[in-house]
Amino acid sequence: MNVHLMKAYLEQGAKEYLKFFTREGSEEIIEAFDNPQLLSEVYEEKENALADHLRELKDSQDVTSDTVKEIAVMAGSISFYRQMRRFQKYEVPIVTERGVTACAVTIKQGDKAEKGTVEISISSSRFGSLQATFKVAGTRVSGFVTSGEEGTLEVSRSIFGEFETDLEMNGFTMERGDFAKGTRNSFHSGSQIEEEATNDRLYLVAKLFIQNVQRREDEK
Repeated sequence: MNVHLMKAYLEQGAKEYLKFFTREGSEEIIEAFDNPQLLSEVYEEKENALADHLRELKDSQDVTSDTVKEIAVMAGSISFYRQMRRFQKYEVPIVTERGVTACAVTIKQGDKAEKGTVEISISSSRFGSLQATFKVAGTRVSGFVTSGEEGTLEVSRSIFGEFETDLEMNGFTMERGDFAKGTRNSFHSGSQIEEEATNDRLYLVAKLFIQNVQRREDEK
């Protein structure tokens, strides 16, 4: 099951998993993102509710064999994404009137070369896909954004203006932000949570960027 789920994840991302989140659930997750302990609790709450829903579907009288297979895959997905979060890799639903925007966040704080790094991958029906990397050293932040689409890079530049303001309001300084056309599709893993205390600053930087993407997605 894990091999199947990993293959599906690498090919399609987490869209099937994320589509079960409501807008309210999405906002709760994003709001809690600067508090790793609370974030874990919010995910557990939402996934437990989803597991209960899946059990109800499975026990319904009109359930079909195809539905049972789909339920089994989704139940396995809950366990799969819980394991990923142990390595500080999060699938964040950004739910708007247009649907669900997939957002993957990876926190890296173990390896010296990658310590203090946040990686964010966005797949949006509105402005395409982008990959953003933020290096956080104390209160200093530098960012690098890539996208295969020029239009997406322009949107990213406009988002960065508001993002920089939010960083400053939270005590950070944006030292530089670079943009390049291209794609980065490799699978990244984060640092195992048990290895050391989580760095709340990395989570806060991720939260502020996600909130800016969320606001842009909500624009008419």
